[in-house]
Amino acid sequence: MTRLDNDGASSDTDQRSAVRTLVATVYAATNARSVDIAEEMITRTISEIDEVTTDLHLVQLLTACAEAATSLSLAMLEHDRDTEPMPTAMSEYARVLAQRGLPITVLDRGYRLTHNTILRWCLEQLETLGTDPAVVAQAAVEIMTRLSTQIDGLYEQMLDTYELEYETWLRHRSTARSARIGDLLDGRPVDVTAAESTLGYQLDQFHLGLIAWIEPGGTAHDLPAFERAVTALAEHLDCHERPLFEPRDERTVWAWLPLGGNAHADVSGWTTAVEKWDQPITVALGAPQHGVAGFVRTHR
Repeated sequence: MTRLDNDGASSDTDQRSAVRTLVATVYAATNARSVDIAEEMITRTISEIDEVTTDLHLVQLLTACAEAATSLSLAMLEHDRDTEPMPTAMSEYARVLAQRGLPITVLDRGYRLTHNTILRWCLEQLETLGTDPAVVAQAAVEIMTRLSTQIDGLYEQMLDTYELEYETWLRHRSTARSARIGDLLDGRPVDVTAAESTLGYQLDQFHLGLIAWIEPGGTAHDLPAFERAVTALAEHLDCHERPLFEPRDERTVWAWLPLGGNAHADVSGWTTAVEKWDQPITVALGAPQHGVAGFVRTHR
């Protein structure tokens, strides 16, 4: 029995050694193609994530981010390290995504493409270099485990950077947006193009202004309920752009629904829709009006 146990232990040791050797060989072969991996990652991201394609600065940052992510991921694979400080190129990419107001799904899709691209290259090399099926299977598990842990760690750091920057961006945007709305309603001169950029809303169209408030007995501070209500009304009117939504206090919001070139709003059926809401929200409507002056009139 002792001899068999020793033989088994020796066999296990030899297999683990073979797995480590194969993983190191795969790393070396993959690392030699790191430039190609980064280029593929960039190409896939640009082709699959529209928000990045249209922004030259983001494309440039993406290039640096992909190169840094590839280099660091392969280095971590080589040395079997779970965590490393995030390179500046990766943190800058996350910050600019947040500063552009792009949703977190853009970051998430980029992470998945990064993981998929590097892993696929490693497995392709493994298929070419491995000969013993048992060793290849163990090496594949080792590579997938290492890369998942390592790239997840980098993504968590990027996510923290994004969320912190996004919160800052939201505060600044909210302040700037409220100021522009105030300028428009008070009749102060505004640069229309700059105002539209700040508001994320086109002024040269017909608008339907509304004020919504929560009646006594409703839950104050429930902005999601307000947003659902305004969005439902916009969908009822088949608005093709997002409404402009401006919280005023814990129980009141203002909003403008973008009607485009439509000078009429069919509000039939709204009463039934409003009655189905779980919150007792009351909505007061203006009449459709056009342009900057109409933006003010429909609200008044």
